[in-house]
Amino acid sequence: MNNFFKYNGERLRAFFFPPVCVGCREVLDVGEAERGAVFCPECAAKWKSRERITYLSGLGKGGVPPLLGVGGCFDMVTLVKYRPSRNSAPEKIIYHLKRKSGRRVVNFLAGRLALGIEKVEKLPPSQDILVTYVPRQHRTVCKTGVNQAERLAKGLSCATGYEFCRLISRRGIFAPAQKKLDTARRRQNARDIFLLCDGAELLCSGKTVVITDDLLTTGATLGVCAALLYSAGATRVICATVAVTA
Repeated sequence: MNNFFKYNGERLRAFFFPPVCVGCREVLDVGEAERGAVFCPECAAKWKSRERITYLSGLGKGGVPPLLGVGGCFDMVTLVKYRPSRNSAPEKIIYHLKRKSGRRVVNFLAGRLALGIEKVEKLPPSQDILVTYVPRQHRTVCKTGVNQAERLAKGLSCATGYEFCRLISRRGIFAPAQKKLDTARRRQNARDIFLLCDGAELLCSGKTVVITDDLLTTGATLGVCAALLYSAGATRVICATVAVTA
């Protein structure tokens, strides 16, 4: 009976609020949307032309950004290069993730990141891996109703079977947005903002932690968060981001 109501409820929702393409807002076929489609065929082709599920390891050319390495993180998975000046499928899906973060979009991106995680070398058993996220500013979450990194982490947890945990929080202080600061100030700002959640040491000890965020610019924020996780006892930190700035 519950499955009956669930199925018909989803059908009614699709009738009154038809699924649309994230890129161009064209109405999608309901069957395709139920199978996880987020793009129309044209926008899907644009996404595929730019998607590069990439695993970066170590420092130097072809490695992780230097500020990630400063935090002790030498493993990163990413999907696409982000170009703010362009208005194509990758930029549209990042905007959608930040502002709306619908289930289809989260599941699609989490599934793509899960493919990238499979490329990571020498992963421990799944029971020794945790998934966490970079917390968003409280006032921004109140404004948009979306904490995209948290939803992405939960989606990745479902896609991989890794345990989801809240390990990092933000201090209740006013701080400028990272995107408004230069590289030198971003790291100090992140140090002032982030701290470990209560009990993080108990959860992290001896574990590999995958930390998610939607966009990586300099790596300052994720580098500071990685350093916090290492201080809590994590043996390895892997950063998983949807996009990096080109």
